[in-house]
Amino acid sequence: MIGGPLLLTFFRQNASYVESYRKMVICLAILGALLLYTAVFVVDEKRFSSAKPSKVPLIDSFKKTVKNKFFIIYLLANMSLWFLFNIVRSSAIPIVITLMRADEAFASNMFTILFIVAAICFPIVGFLTKTFGKKVIMIVSLGLFSIFSILLSLTGLVPVNPKLWGLVVTGLMGFPTAILIIIPKVILSELCDVDYEKTGERREAMYFGVQGFFMKLNLGLSTASLALLYSIFGKDVSNPMGVRLAPVLGSIVALLGFIIMTRYPEKQIKDLLSK
Repeated sequence: MIGGPLLLTFFRQNASYVESYRKMVICLAILGALLLYTAVFVVDEKRFSSAKPSKVPLIDSFKKTVKNKFFIIYLLANMSLWFLFNIVRSSAIPIVITLMRADEAFASNMFTILFIVAAICFPIVGFLTKTFGKKVIMIVSLGLFSIFSILLSLTGLVPVNPKLWGLVVTGLMGFPTAILIIIPKVILSELCDVDYEKTGERREAMYFGVQGFFMKLNLGLSTASLALLYSIFGKDVSNPMGVRLAPVLGSIVALLGFIIMTRYPEKQIKDLLSK
């Protein structure tokens, strides 16, 4: 996210817009493949896991997973949060170009600030989670992300320098981003433990697999929604309404997740884990 806009700006010095995007994608794909295979060959899986294959048939395991009410509540809330994050991430360069009147490289500045703030907030998230619980922190993340995304859509309309406004709002997004990176994985791990306590079956792979499947659908849906907004309302400097509406759409979806997450039975799960 930080390197992509920098590569795009670098390649645009000697290539067309389309060709620059193509080169950027190839570079990131090669780097991504190297990192993935490094993890595969370097990490000794057997040192960290003594897992045994589940005896539950694949289809039966899938059905049991999607029938878990606790998991579905969590999954919908998490998907809504990632839907918004994907919208903001994918629309960063159009926002920079159309609303801030800057070049693509400025998006790297925004993401750099976003992740620096997120890293600073990691210990804060840990402290707040111990104090208030994961459910409350997840709800806070959904609410704050929704508010900050709407503020981002106002870039260029408020009487503040658009670049400064964008950097400040993106920095504020660092806190809910830190929550997004940490809390959902912890919640899902607890749900796997609860399932084991109730059934005696260890099915973490299926839970993470089902989540991954729906997350990919979620990514496709958010990307398609973004393209639809751009095609209907525009994404150019002369007609930027689609760019402004994209974060608003993400905020609406996140607010739905906010409502859904209020139904998450955290106390009941704690009671089950304490037995």
